[in-house]
Amino acid sequence: MHKHHGRQMERQELDALVGFLVASHPIPALPVVCGKGEGSSYSESVASSHDLLANGIRYQVLHIHSFSHEHLKQTQAEKNRILEELHNEVVQAWHTHLHPDSSSVELDVVQQCYVLLCGAARAYQAQYPGTPDMRITPMADVCRGSTVHAQALSHIRAREQSFEGDGIPDCLKLTDTHKYSDIIRAYVQHMAAMAEPEPQHIQ
Repeated sequence: MHKHHGRQMERQELDALVGFLVASHPIPALPVVCGKGEGSSYSESVASSHDLLANGIRYQVLHIHSFSHEHLKQTQAEKNRILEELHNEVVQAWHTHLHPDSSSVELDVVQQCYVLLCGAARAYQAQYPGTPDMRITPMADVCRGSTVHAQALSHIRAREQSFEGDGIPDCLKLTDTHKYSDIIRAYVQHMAAMAEPEPQHIQ
């Protein structure tokens, strides 16, 4: 009885940790193609990249002692590099679009940033064992009411609440009636706003 209760508590703690790490992840939920079966019974469906990320984190935590300290250190450094490079590229693309001399179309820039997000998500997920290269569907394929749409919406809302401050766009106005591309645009604007200098406060 006590052992079962202990295992249940451990699972709850693990779920809480995984949930926190996914919520802290700067990349939105993306539509990933998942194959099932072989031959004539093979079929494909779309899953959320956040679910795959959660599985990768959970596996790493449960098997933490199987990895050397050096491996974990190198993996974390690579994850940080991927996210930093993504942030810089997205911010540069959006700020270039906002320049007065720019003639770029906003949706085209959002699509450009979506490609950057997909590339970073693939590279980040590849840091976890047993994760194949992800095939991600186009932004326009994500429908309202889908798991990916719902997860991306709740995720950007949570990030908005975590980073309140001057210059941060109000993503809380997004609803489930907005298109997935609107949510991706909010992520891009959020990244760009986070890159702006913070106002100085008296200590």
